[in-house]
Amino acid sequence: MKIAADVEARGGRFVDTPMTRTPNEAEAGKLALMVGGPADVLARIRPVLDCFADTIVHAGAVGSAHRLKLINNFLAICHAAAAAEAITVAAKAGVDMEALRAVVMAGGAASTMFGRMINAVARRRPPRAVCNTQRAQGPALLHKHDRGAASRLVPRRDDAPDHGAR
Repeated sequence: MKIAADVEARGGRFVDTPMTRTPNEAEAGKLALMVGGPADVLARIRPVLDCFADTIVHAGAVGSAHRLKLINNFLAICHAAAAAEAITVAAKAGVDMEALRAVVMAGGAASTMFGRMINAVARRRPPRAVCNTQRAQGPALLHKHDRGAASRLVPRRDDAPDHGAR
């Protein structure tokens, strides 16, 4: 917010624009952007954003896009954790992975994270590669940072239930 105020004080315009998706989607020009800032500024810069994004969502005022990104990341890591657990349990229980993929991806439990993980298993990578501690360490550290930032989004109330976000 301070950077936005400094830019505005010097006569500039500012938007915060976090993104989602993968490097492959970036190369294909298919990133998803969340834009926080004045709608007229978004309208002016949209042709540039359209060059590398196929989803552009105006989130509101400056700062709102980063708050939205934190919530999106929170959901993504929850989906990833649940998917990893489900695939691991299914593998240990002898469930056919192709059958698991077909059922989950056709129903309400489908998610991008589950799809990515079950596809890794289908490519004959062992299930432990899906939730290997070393492989997960990088994203886990990023999400640890996000959890801290997300916990500051909402003022803490003494009478609110504690769900572990601190």
